[in-house]
Amino acid sequence: MRGGSWHQVWTDWLTRHFVTARSIRALSLALLMWGLSLTSAAQLAFAGAQAASVSITSDKTQYRVGDAVSVCWTVSNPGPVTIDLTHADGSVDHLYSGLDDGRGGCFSGTIVPPTGTECVELNAPSGSPAETSQACFQIQDTPQS
Repeated sequence: MRGGSWHQVWTDWLTRHFVTARSIRALSLALLMWGLSLTSAAQLAFAGAQAASVSITSDKTQYRVGDAVSVCWTVSNPGPVTIDLTHADGSVDHLYSGLDDGRGGCFSGTIVPPTGTECVELNAPSGSPAETSQACFQIQDTPQS
């Protein structure tokens, strides 16, 4: 016997094993509750991401080469956005990429050739699914004098 009566050894053994089993159950319950709270937080974040909406517009639907153009966008939530311009010949120019504070913005420019239909596209990849909006307009030659 190590340092005491059988009763003391038995009591020590029971206490160590009972406390350990109880501690394991308590720890398991705590981890389960923590996991459930993380799942709830993730579901709320996902639901918030789904509610995002975006739009992009131009001030007119028809322009002539040399006209001023204004393009504005709105987003319902802060996050990254990109804006691309697809020209009538199929080429694409990257116009903007950055973090939007949730208030959108505007930019202006001058219409240049080629003529035909051009489209600006707003992409907000942080939503689930990613949100996209497009505005197209017609470009015509300048009238000959």
